[in-house]
Amino acid sequence: MESKTCYFFLRHRRRTKECIGPKSKSKGLLASPATGKTCLCACVVELILGFVLTVMVLPAASQMMTRRPRVRIDPVFLTSNSNITVREGGRAELPCTIQHLGTKKVAWRRVDIDRFLTIGENPWSPGDELVVEHVKHSEELEDWTLVLPKVKKSDAGLYECQLTAVAGFHTVVQLNVVGPPITEPDVILNGTKFVERGGKIELQCNATGGKQVADAIDWFKASS
Repeated sequence: MESKTCYFFLRHRRRTKECIGPKSKSKGLLASPATGKTCLCACVVELILGFVLTVMVLPAASQMMTRRPRVRIDPVFLTSNSNITVREGGRAELPCTIQHLGTKKVAWRRVDIDRFLTIGENPWSPGDELVVEHVKHSEELEDWTLVLPKVKKSDAGLYECQLTAVAGFHTVVQLNVVGPPITEPDVILNGTKFVERGGKIELQCNATGGKQVADAIDWFKASS
C-alpha cells in the first residue's frame, strides 16, 4: 500500500495528501511514521530528479535553440583549360583545381578505357609513369594536377578528375598527342663560313642536344 501511494505521489502531486497524516502540534512531525517516511522519500526523489533534469535538459535545449544551422558547401571545380595538346615525348600537365574540397579524396581516371590512375597523391598502379602535383593554396583552394613526364601516342584520350564517394562531382580533360617528337642534333657547329686569307675564324660546337652529356669534344679538320 505504501509503494502504491509513493507511485501516485511521483506521478501526481495532488495524491500526496493520501499519505500525509495530521501534523503534531508540538514538533510538527508526521503523525504516521511509516507513511511519512515513504512520502518524504518520494519528495527527496522527486527533488533529485527535478534537479538532474534541470541540469541536463535545459542546457541541451538552450544549445539546440541557439545553435546555428550548418550550411552545406559543395565542392566546385575551377579548371579552365579542358583541352591539352602535347607533342609526343613531351610533358603533359592536366589541371584540376578544386574549391571547398574539405576531407574528400581526389582521384584521376582514364575515361575511354575505364581505368583509375591515381587515388589522392598515389598512383593506382606502381609501374605507371605519372605523378600528381598537389598544391594547397588555402584552406578552400587546391590544385591536383596530373603530370605525364613523357607522353606517348597511347596516352591520348579523355581524363577525369573526380571526388571519391561523391557522385556527380567531376571534371574532364582531353589530352591530344601529336608527333613525332622534335629532336635536336647531337652536335651543332656555328661560325663564319667565308673569311679572307689571313683572317680570323671562330667556330662554336654545341653538344648539348644528345641523349647524354659528352665526356669530351675533339676537333678534326676534314682534309687531315
